Amino acid sequence: MFELSYRLTLSFSEKKEIDYSKASEYILRNATALGDILAKGPDADFSTNLGTIPIIDFAYCMNYTKDILSSGIREDIFDFTEGDGELYFALKNDEVLIRSSYNEGVIRVSFDEFKNKIDELYTGVKEDMFSQYPGLKENKKFSEWYHRKL
Repeated sequence: MFELSYRLTLSFSEKKEIDYSKASEYILRNATALGDILAKGPDADFSTNLGTIPIIDFAYCMNYTKDILSSGIREDIFDFTEGDGELYFALKNDEVLIRSSYNEGVIRVSFDEFKNKIDELYTGVKEDMFSQYPGLKENKKFSEWYHRKL
């Protein structure tokens, strides 16, 4: 079983002064919805406890990693811009192996389950952000980059 989700750490009331219908890609990717990721498997836990992970950017990057691995490229790296940690993804024999630079172990997950978990995260983050941040649905910049494909 592979768990991939997130937990917000900044209260929504702290960000009410931003007009999300006009917020830039930088603000949306790096300064909105900060929190922690939960990434666990039976043999490893790569969850964070920093409270500063940009969740929208993380969901976008995980969707991009899914697309990279689906395109035939066998490896990808996610670099936490707010720290020195990395997650490493390798596709081998229809199984994704996930390692991190900050914790030992390997999460092994079937490629199908990996893709499903990424889709759930990506869609869930978008829906949560639309409900929590007024105006985000009207933000054309968000729609352009969040739905961008390879």
